[in-house]
Amino acid sequence: MYTDDAVQHFGGRRQLAQALGISRQAVEQWGKLVARGMAYRLQVMTKNALVVDEAKYKRRRK
Repeated sequence: MYTDDAVQHFGGRRQLAQALGISRQAVEQWGKLVARGMAYRLQVMTKNALVVDEAKYKRRRK
């Protein structure tokens, strides 16, 4: 799940952080992808409006 998609769904980083009960700074630390555990929480909270794509979280091996 991309951070930008979650931010857009909630209307901003502050609102996303409030919905999760975390700080805006914690959201900033995610980078491009929502932290995996938080992504699953968001999937449940949004009743699958936001969905975890596990393939995005798999590390590529060299």
